Amino acid sequence: MKSKKFIITVDTEADWFNVAIGNVSNISGIHFLQEKALKYNYLPTYLITYDIATKDESIKALRKYADKSLCEIGHHMHVCCTPPIEFPNDYNIDEDDLLGIQSELQDEVFEKKMQSLHDAIVANFQITPTSHRAGRWAIDMRTLLWLEKNNYLVDSSVCPYKSWNYYTKGSKEYINTNTFKAPNYPYFPDKNDLTKEAIDAESRFNILEVPATGIHLDYFSGYGQRAIIFFTLLMNKLGSYKFGNISFRPSYNIEIRQYEKIIRKLFESEIPVYNFMFHSNELAIGTSPYSKTASLHKQLLKRIELVFKLANEYGIKGIKLSDTAKYYCSNKENK
Repeated sequence: MKSKKFIITVDTEADWFNVAIGNVSNISGIHFLQEKALKYNYLPTYLITYDIATKDESIKALRKYADKSLCEIGHHMHVCCTPPIEFPNDYNIDEDDLLGIQSELQDEVFEKKMQSLHDAIVANFQITPTSHRAGRWAIDMRTLLWLEKNNYLVDSSVCPYKSWNYYTKGSKEYINTNTFKAPNYPYFPDKNDLTKEAIDAESRFNILEVPATGIHLDYFSGYGQRAIIFFTLLMNKLGSYKFGNISFRPSYNIEIRQYEKIIRKLFESEIPVYNFMFHSNELAIGTSPYSKTASLHKQLLKRIELVFKLANEYGIKGIKLSDTAKYYCSNKENK
């Protein structure tokens, strides 16, 4: 069996509470992340939106590390801030499309927006991105086709044991891909169903899917997935994380000792690649619901460093997101 790998993927985007003005003040939080990641020899992957890719303060902050190969810069398209903008406000944000998702866009607009962000990253970071995560997890077949055409290596838009299609809506439509039963390890998606692993090279996309690692809590084996999803959502809203399924992220307000037990159990599992995800706006106080207060922010940062410490303790090697395509030889070998 191949040695296990640890990936840090950060949806790097505008402040949660200031999307309509494209404020990116949260970018200051990446310096903490870089310091702690490098302490344990890990390299974050920043999946960036158009506002992050084009504003001087975020370009300067990220290039400090990208130019030294201390991180990866990837593609994370948010509809409302990515040109072409149909109805721009004074900040060049489409307020009528704040909740827009790429899977609901018409083909021509989808192509233009995806290319617009790609070109901005190339121009302002002097790199060609090869990793992607769909904004608000709105992955579809068309996205994988676009990624193939543009020589991307990796997508990371799937959340095993969770799905957004029951309750996450764009400006017009709900997310149309149910990822609940998707593999919890890297796989090449089937051309007919991106949530399934292709059985051979002819039937697969040439994009490696690296899911945001899911953590399965075995309390509901006799229930249907819709019931599990809604019960998990309800419990999370009530502040309970002892039931249901969660993703591998520091965002849940879980007491540190309980969180350590969960993460140790995860690292002792047979999962070959651990994809630890969160948002850049969680790294600053007041720019995300998960770090809205100083107390929440402090506990979240503690959970982040705890994960790095435990991954290091378990001897799990850190890689950038796109490097998964190089290290991952075959799904069967790595399961």
